[in-house]
Amino acid sequence: MTILLRPADMLGHWTDRNPKVCEFQQDSTMIYVEYDGANPMQQRLGVAQASIDAAFSDFSRVLAYAEGVSSLRHPDFWKNARRIPLRQHPLAVFCVRYTLESECPSYEVSWNPDFVTEEGVAYSNEWIEENVRVELPQGNDFIHIAPFLPNAPE
Repeated sequence: MTILLRPADMLGHWTDRNPKVCEFQQDSTMIYVEYDGANPMQQRLGVAQASIDAAFSDFSRVLAYAEGVSSLRHPDFWKNARRIPLRQHPLAVFCVRYTLESECPSYEVSWNPDFVTEEGVAYSNEWIEENVRVELPQGNDFIHIAPFLPNAPE
């Protein structure tokens, strides 16, 4: 997959704030690139362009990290969700952001809005079959993942 971050392809462009922001979208994921007078738009778009494909290919690692954070916040949900194989991931990357503070992307992750309640059968500790129903918790729970190099070892 090749994602192009060109001014002609911007979805939004905020120039009335500091830093200024270029907005793009790839599938359901937003991409934000910040710039200012000291870091011009073309330069910042070039920085983002250099790693955006790798950033998207790193989503499975990002989601795995976010799942670890989320499981501390919602232990009952994740205990239940891990009892049956899920057809979809309960979390989704909503945004990839390039801030002025870093040349590496940061990520914003929350509950997957396309997640459909899933059901299955699992065994209890006593080897009794139990019906398991996995529903997302109510409310928004955003997880902000600080900048790190895409495809870098943990």
